[in-house]
Amino acid sequence: MASDHRELGPATLTVHLDRSIGRINPNVYGTNIEHLETLVYGGIWGELLSDRKFAGPDAGRARLRGRDRPWRGQFEDPCNFGLVSPWIPVNANDDVYFVHDNTVFYSGRQSQRIDLLADDGDYHGIGQAGLEIAAGADYAARVVLRTEGVIDSVALRLRDPAGENGIWELPLASPVHDFTTFEGTLRSVRSGISDFELVAHGHGRIWIGAVSLMPADPALEGGLRSDIGAKIVEAGIRMLRWPGGNFASNYSWMDGIGPIDRRPSRLNGAWNEWEPNDLGTHEFLDYCERLAVTPFITVNAGSGSMEDAASWVEYCNGPADSEWGRVRAGNGREDPWNVRYWSIGNEMWGNFQVGHVDPKTYANRAVEFAAAMKAKDSSIHLTAVGHVRNTLGHWNQFTASIVGGHVDAVAVHSYTLNPAALAQEPSSQDKWDAITAGPKSTATVLRDSAATIDEHWPGNMLPEISFDEWGIREDLRWAPGWKEIYRLRDGLHTAGTLQEIQRLCARVSMSHQFGFVNRLGLIDADPNQINETACYQGFKLIAAHSEAIALETESEGPTFDTPGLATEPPLESVPYLDAMATLSDDGDRLSISVINRHRHADISASIVISGGGDIAPEATIHELNGAGPLARNTYGDQAQTWIEDKEILLNVEDSTFNYNFPAHSATVLELLIGA
Repeated sequence: MASDHRELGPATLTVHLDRSIGRINPNVYGTNIEHLETLVYGGIWGELLSDRKFAGPDAGRARLRGRDRPWRGQFEDPCNFGLVSPWIPVNANDDVYFVHDNTVFYSGRQSQRIDLLADDGDYHGIGQAGLEIAAGADYAARVVLRTEGVIDSVALRLRDPAGENGIWELPLASPVHDFTTFEGTLRSVRSGISDFELVAHGHGRIWIGAVSLMPADPALEGGLRSDIGAKIVEAGIRMLRWPGGNFASNYSWMDGIGPIDRRPSRLNGAWNEWEPNDLGTHEFLDYCERLAVTPFITVNAGSGSMEDAASWVEYCNGPADSEWGRVRAGNGREDPWNVRYWSIGNEMWGNFQVGHVDPKTYANRAVEFAAAMKAKDSSIHLTAVGHVRNTLGHWNQFTASIVGGHVDAVAVHSYTLNPAALAQEPSSQDKWDAITAGPKSTATVLRDSAATIDEHWPGNMLPEISFDEWGIREDLRWAPGWKEIYRLRDGLHTAGTLQEIQRLCARVSMSHQFGFVNRLGLIDADPNQINETACYQGFKLIAAHSEAIALETESEGPTFDTPGLATEPPLESVPYLDAMATLSDDGDRLSISVINRHRHADISASIVISGGGDIAPEATIHELNGAGPLARNTYGDQAQTWIEDKEILLNVEDSTFNYNFPAHSATVLELLIGA
């Protein structure tokens, strides 16, 4: 174990310039954007309001069960009866009724109706509490409504303890007989927590079909946040996998096209969350274009059909005169996006998955999906669902033997550490060992899974491995706010995992950390700020500072053993100092990433460059480190973990030099190679 503070002997790191492992596919630097908790809505999507299309049951009935005097429910309704959660009443009284109207609606099967039975000259309506608002900011406001009777005024406003914090009054000509969209700008005054209110005064009825409040920047960018997009680019991320994940197995892509306020909300069977379908095909693919990243789409192989999947391919890739190409053009996109990478379902082996089936049934279904999808575009690249090694009913064995020749890749998912299997939170040191050594067990999972797939794959052309999901599980029983807390330790794991993926580049063609924002995320985000975790920094360190060709790299020196923890098996002889080298196509630039897994000790290494030209003494250093081994950044303090960049001169003799690697660090050395 790594718990001692003793001084360690030196290490030797050898880079073989003349021994290439293979070319690293840039798609290994990928991440997931899944519709889960606050990853999309409340994260990468700019919308501030929840359930903005008023789907689902009213809040009053659910809350009735918790009242101090439940018998009162036989005599009267609570004041929020008829309001869809999380909406709350504003200035309610006996002359204001709320109704979730299933007869007159705009989106899905329900609208929010407000009946004003008397005109008392005051505003009444609905609201949402607890919005994070920036000072002096413009917010794009939009509401779709119709009215009956004499509604004198409708306003959208923000209120905080100091009073009104911004208002937009609609240019309303009463009555509005048909659902009409009104758009305007609401400018805030103060920062902090505000309540949003949609209020009216008069005597009559208002039906609200949809309402939106979004900071002006994402509103102009199609709804997706440009500040988070900048972080995606800065990290060196090259591929985005969407829409899931488990979510994909109950997702109807057709719900996510067309006018955004008309798209229906659906209760997604994977996560039991209401999905407003605001982030759909156009929004996602246009975002990928703006960021110059490659999209990877997972089709619904759970509750969906091969016909739906094939239609989605045609919608994305077909000419404008094809059946679905015409629909796409009608929705504002004449040219196809030409999406190349597609996955046939997600984790269909799991009994938690919508549409879960046995391996043979899935494999036969995948063959049918592949034929239908390639009939629309024969150039697409297809991934089938695989599993770890050959568990869950010999999944990889039966799937590989059937899908071979019909798809290009097989997916493997593996997460490091699931402490929920433990009765209590493990010791800090045991957790350190398991997580920092975790990339080694991950590499074994990938090699073992590929070997099983290869053994049963028909023909000589072996499939690629798509490492669709990976990351670090945290036990949310001890995590505040149902959110993982990632520390410097976890950043070393992220960097180490990318090292192992580079080592396996001959087989692993794609990989996607899960997920980019908030839950299991590389970054945390609220509406006004971003927190770079050490995992983000570890990802960026490797992805942004690696070259194209993976080289054989040897690490010799002090090691440690791990006893095994939760889902992590015991490991022997894990190197404290682990290195991986990459080389540019022209052979002029060498990048060496080195992780020091020791929690306390610096380790000095002799670095030998074998089989190539002279090493220039000038070097650029990028070092991930922090205030301590368990340091973590927060919204209020972004200086606890960091990447330091510096230029140094090396003392190079006979293509060998020494370097001291600080404790609990990950370092990239960028070198120039002469003839």
